[in-house]
Amino acid sequence: MRGLIKKLLTDKGYQMIEAADGAQAYALSVEAAILEMPDLVVLDLMMPKMNGFDVLQKLKATPMTAHIPVIVVTARNQSADETRAQRMGAIDYITKPWPAGELEDRVKLALTAGHKTSVRLIRAYPTDPSQAMS
Repeated sequence: MRGLIKKLLTDKGYQMIEAADGAQAYALSVEAAILEMPDLVVLDLMMPKMNGFDVLQKLKATPMTAHIPVIVVTARNQSADETRAQRMGAIDYITKPWPAGELEDRVKLALTAGHKTSVRLIRAYPTDPSQAMS
């Protein structure tokens, strides 16, 4: 999944920083905020070491990263999860599998709404397929 999302978004000209798990996603977000502010975080809920809700909570609680928009991409098609993510500060919630072009359109919309001209994405997806929900 990480490879697919990377290809979809890099083909559209976006630069990405990737993370293999939730803990790394949070650490890279903070590091990127210090060096070069990411414009957007695309985050899965089901990750090893730290789940996406925990990452989202930490991102929104950290002053340096609190304003970075977060799009949740997950196999969890639960309205309670979507509501929770939005209440925690996610700007969008996309369930897998999504229609062709949907992720790219939502990324573009999120960045346009923020009037961004360039993109730095931090994505967190498990590298071990057994850690992901299908």
